[in-house]
Amino acid sequence: SISLMVEEGFIEESDWRPSPGLDDERRTYFRLTRRGRLAASTETERLARLVADARAAGLAGQGGS
Repeated sequence: SISLMVEEGFIEESDWRPSPGLDDERRTYFRLTRRGRLAASTETERLARLVADARAAGLAGQGGS
């Protein structure tokens, strides 16, 4: 949940707002923190290794169309 990601320091509230015609004042905007970006990068690498292993075992296609 968003509150857990804030608690863990992965995201924080942002001051950025879209132009008034596109904004909804009820919305809260967030941005990734340095810690969040590192966690996302680490998870992306982990998932890429899992996909490579699945492909090597013949459990997934080679990608593309």
